[in-house]
Amino acid sequence: MGRCRRPAPTTPMSIQPIDPVPSSKRSQKTRRVALAAGLLLVAPLLLASTPPVLRSADDLLAAQPPRVVERFFRDGVVMLASARRDTMGGRVRQIEALVLFDRRPEEVLALLVQTERQAEYQPDLESSITLARLDDGNLDEHTVHFAFRPFVYHVRHHWDRESGRLWWELDESHENDVLQLEGAWHLHPLDDGRTLGRYVTRVDAGRVIPAFVQDLVGPRMVAAALERARLWIDSDGTYRP
Repeated sequence: MGRCRRPAPTTPMSIQPIDPVPSSKRSQKTRRVALAAGLLLVAPLLLASTPPVLRSADDLLAAQPPRVVERFFRDGVVMLASARRDTMGGRVRQIEALVLFDRRPEEVLALLVQTERQAEYQPDLESSITLARLDDGNLDEHTVHFAFRPFVYHVRHHWDRESGRLWWELDESHENDVLQLEGAWHLHPLDDGRTLGRYVTRVDAGRVIPAFVQDLVGPRMVAAALERARLWIDSDGTYRP
């Protein structure tokens, strides 16, 4: 593997409609190989821009239908918006969810930033290796086996402990087996000492896996991955699937 180069700083992701980058502007080093199912499982998977004004947990819940709020407190994970748009290289998918943690935001973030431990609770992730530790985050190499072969991609994580935010994007200074991978956690305190986690991910895995297959399994697989992350965090990192 070549020498790691530190990517240019980015700002936290905002929640915006899909506006994919033209494929001609993507790094030529990025290989157009699909890994939609595996990526959606382990991406806990919007273009970086000016950070939004963060709303409170009360505001986020007030904006949801009553049935969604009921499911959130009953089940712990509730899927929200899901959008897609075809591009020249594949199809960009954006998925949003709310997750209920039985820990305070600072405790949740303290575990989420241990990104090298994701393989402990995401069985489809073969390995997550930290290549570089930086001032505001780290750079990881993830390996997933899918269709009898390994797929490798590199993720630049950032976090802001004061605001309770963690966000990430594909590091294009390395070769990757996906076109686009971005996401974010926004953590909001609840009155009872628990945490509302707002999760967003955006993935463009290319065209090898048929689009209808990715549309069918994507949200369900993300929901399962988020449930495993919730159990791992609530157990203080001791849960294993």
